[in-house]
Amino acid sequence: MVEVVAIRELTEEEALSWLRAQPNSRITLPPAELGRRWAWPRYKVTRRVKAWSKAGHVTRRGNTVKVADEVQQHALARKSCHTLLLWQNYKAPASPLLHSRMLLRRRLLLHHL
Repeated sequence: MVEVVAIRELTEEEALSWLRAQPNSRITLPPAELGRRWAWPRYKVTRRVKAWSKAGHVTRRGNTVKVADEVQQHALARKSCHTLLLWQNYKAPASPLLHSRMLLRRRLLLHHL
């Protein structure tokens, strides 16, 4: 087996591009191996993949990491933008009971987006 070692540490954008360049934009390598290829410590790989997953850039299922396609990323961006607009336009009502009811409605609305 050929050992792969990075010449320099990849940036986050370069690491995501590397993932996109893999067959089917999918990998099954453990974080330690990705760290060797990207010149990152294993903990950084784990944290970045978790953050990318939360942001919708990648999906994780077991050991498989797959880069999200552009359509899915645009949908997530639209959803987060819509959520931000809802909260920016929010004005609390005078009554605490009405305030709690409105918050509950917003949570339900955001859950269904």
